[in-house]
Amino acid sequence: MKIKGDGDSSYAKNSSTQGKAILSTKPMVEKATKEICMDLQPRSMVVADLGCSSGANTLLFISEVIAIISEETPANNNNRECPMEVQFFLNDLPNNDFNHNFQLLEQFKQSIVRDCARRGLQHPPYYVAGVPGSFYTRLFPCNSVHIFHSSFSLMSQIFLGRVEKEKLDSFNRPMYGPSVDELKQLVQESQLFDIIDIRAFDLTFDPIDKLELEESATATTGRPYSVHEAIDNNHTTTLRAVTETLLASHFGESIMDDLFTLFACNVTRHLESCAWEESSIMAISVSLDTKVRG
Repeated sequence: MKIKGDGDSSYAKNSSTQGKAILSTKPMVEKATKEICMDLQPRSMVVADLGCSSGANTLLFISEVIAIISEETPANNNNRECPMEVQFFLNDLPNNDFNHNFQLLEQFKQSIVRDCARRGLQHPPYYVAGVPGSFYTRLFPCNSVHIFHSSFSLMSQIFLGRVEKEKLDSFNRPMYGPSVDELKQLVQESQLFDIIDIRAFDLTFDPIDKLELEESATATTGRPYSVHEAIDNNHTTTLRAVTETLLASHFGESIMDDLFTLFACNVTRHLESCAWEESSIMAISVSLDTKVRG
């Protein structure tokens, strides 16, 4: 459950790491989209973004797909009677801020038109709709979607007397980061998919990212920020945008500011005591194709 809207603490304003992951997986999205265009040649393509959340990252994925299809059907291509249409379904839990996404669409549409005109391409007719609900349940009719996309969608205070021990003991949110080999094994054991591509990539801030963060933090606060402070501030706001609603519902709103302030201090200490490569953020991206069943 993420913080809604576009305020300073919102997910929309604090999801740069997720955006970097989407950009890193562009080659896989491009390959899958082109294969569908070439092999199936559908008159219309249906694309579902599972766990779409809200903000620019949602539209970033849509823009990638539109750009790829535009390159496959340039403006002077008259082979089709009608250009291929694209239907995008944005899925997330019912409490997701779908309205924020829809409010961004008009500006997004203008950006797509300008980008395609600059490159001498014709963008396909496309339509965007929201589909609230858990993707652990059926959301679409059988064999009705060409592409499914999902990115980052799974989802000491006691001693200070701020949190009851019973509340901490009863809070259980299992999280596990598998290796590439473990993920391969799970897919193979399911016997439902073929692995088209799988790769791990590093989302750690590069030197340019670090400099921009430091300058931005200094400009915002009016005081010099070390690169460690700037990065821990980015980590903290990103995590808070994603987890605060969940944590507050269990532990209460009153400790949230202190909790994330303490978290930021811990991140700073960690970064100051280790090499950059030891604080990397790794992600795994996998492209799957459903097995053909008789």
